[in-house]
Parts: sequence; structure tokens; C-alpha cells
Amino acid sequence: MSRDIAAAINHEFGDGVATSVDSRRVDVNVLFWANRRCPLIAKVQNLSLIHPPARVVMNERTGTIVMGGDVKLSPVSVLHGI
Repeated sequence: MSRDIAAAINHEFGDGVATSVDSRRVDVNVLFWANRRCPLIAKVQNLSLIHPPARVVMNERTGTIVMGGDVKLSPVSVLHGI
């Protein structure tokens, strides 16, 4: 998630402004905004991240299952033909 946040900030303000440090931390270079930090914070807070929904498509006729990259599998129970 922090990579997505850093990418959104860099897209808005230019490459190299934000760096993803780990999964929870994004460093933002505020040197250019030294005297205007409040407007910078306001603009960063108003950025939006759009994630497409995770999708699983099943074709019953062919038995094909296609999953997107955002699909996370957990323990499940599948019943068929009850």
C-alpha cells in the first residue's frame, strides 16, 4: 500500500518526491515546499487511490477459473451438486 501512496504523490508532484520505505511508511521530501508545508499536506490528504476490485471469473461449461492479481485466498469450503 505504501508503494501506491508514494506513486500517487510522485505522479502529482514529480518523481523522487516520495519514497516508500516499508509497508507502513512513506518519506516525502519537503525541501521544495519548505515555506508551504500546510498546502502540501492538504494536497497529499486529498489524493485518492483507486484499486480495482479483486475478480474471480468462473466458466462452468469449460471449468476455467481466472483470477486477478489482487485476489487473496483464504480457507474456504466449496460444495457442488447438492
